[in-house]
Amino acid sequence: MRSARLTPNQVVAFNLGRARRLHGWTQERAAEKLEPYLGERWSKATFSLAERSFDHDDRIRQFTADDLVAFAAVFDLPVSFFFHVPRDVGSIAAKGASE
Repeated sequence: MRSARLTPNQVVAFNLGRARRLHGWTQERAAEKLEPYLGERWSKATFSLAERSFDHDDRIRQFTADDLVAFAAVFDLPVSFFFHVPRDVGSIAAKGASE
């Protein structure tokens, strides 16, 4: 389970899910859109694990600068969006990453 303090990679994971939901995309659709930028197609399981890593200290995905640039391009958001720390970490833990 997630500690009270998020790592930068956990913040990115949380905001990846947020960006996807803002567009109303499924994980499969987001993976399809990201494929040309990442050079590979993420499976639904890979995408799910990436998003959920914000809430699991033992399975935190390590995002690269290339990943962040791809996210920004695909979701048409600034790279800084993915580093925006959620205001109320406690309520996020209660809701979960998959809302």
